[in-house]
Amino acid sequence: MISPKTSRILTLDVCRGFMLLMMTFNHLMLFPFIGAATLHKWTMNAAYGKFGFISNSEGFFFIAGITAGIVYGRLVLQGRDHEIWPRIRKRIKQMYGIYAALITVVAALVFFDYEYYENWKTLHTILWAWIDQPGIHYFLDHPLKGFGMGLVFLYQLPLLDLFIVYIFFIALIPCLLKHLKKGRTTYLLIASISCYVASQYDPGILKQVLLDYLPVNLSWFHLGAIQILFVTGFILGLLYVKGSLPSIHKVFIGAVALLMGIAGWLYLTGIDIQKASNLGLLRLGLFSLKAYAVFLARHWITFKPLAIIGKHSLSIFSYHIVLTFFLVFFLSEITALPLALKYVALAVSIATIWIPAYLNERKKSIGKSAVQKG
Repeated sequence: MISPKTSRILTLDVCRGFMLLMMTFNHLMLFPFIGAATLHKWTMNAAYGKFGFISNSEGFFFIAGITAGIVYGRLVLQGRDHEIWPRIRKRIKQMYGIYAALITVVAALVFFDYEYYENWKTLHTILWAWIDQPGIHYFLDHPLKGFGMGLVFLYQLPLLDLFIVYIFFIALIPCLLKHLKKGRTTYLLIASISCYVASQYDPGILKQVLLDYLPVNLSWFHLGAIQILFVTGFILGLLYVKGSLPSIHKVFIGAVALLMGIAGWLYLTGIDIQKASNLGLLRLGLFSLKAYAVFLARHWITFKPLAIIGKHSLSIFSYHIVLTFFLVFFLSEITALPLALKYVALAVSIATIWIPAYLNERKKSIGKSAVQKG
């Protein structure tokens, strides 16, 4: 459904807003509100369990692809190819700037504030034992070295690795456009699918090699696996603006048939199809089903409050990380609250994500009024 006042697709904004809302809930539960045991267990099962039925990250990567396909596809169709690289460079600089600022602040707090350091140590003991990851112990004990490695993407703090994923996706756009403009859609899909399948067999060789020399902590997501969401989304977005989008029903049936074929191959070779970080095939299949259900219900997905935060996804995503890291200051106090008050504090914290969204909307509105008066 297209918004009547803009060229934005309202359904995409609403879905993005919903995922931002659930992502904020999920990450607050993983960090400052980890003491709310019942909700924490539910969050773990919902977001990281076998079925991953919330699938915030999968949806975000897919919608990012669709949006990029629409935005850059329009530039190509309007003969404005010369604007593509400047826009990409500007976006990468913007995202890296936010990433660098966040990692700088956290490193400074860990280095200078002992209580903040101790709270992160507590979280490390509880949380990273659960997901069997190196965690952030190196960063905590060596914040200056960890900070330096973080600036060159070799050591990722929790949540900040998503910035690196998006920078990778944005840098991929010129390559995608180059091949799509030459009509190589099928070859591009084959390359993307092949890369996805290969990633299911990858035991993390690059990471293991680097660990011989540096205590690296790369992105939790396997880029070779999750790129399939962005690439397919990008192709669909580009076809949409060109007016040559095939029947989504046929696309879905074809995707199901393809996934079933890949599933048989992976099953016969003993590969785990439920893994979250590698976007195991079971998760990819269930996400495809959910995406198809959203498409069928698109005319009813029009909840404006969610669309508002969805329109300002980078600002809200950045804010939710700042909020999460800030509340780590109060880990002990939050943990000591009665359960009912924990839930109240959690609800209030989540509700604050609308503040930067409305401020952005107001700023945008004032800017339009000034232009009209001028």
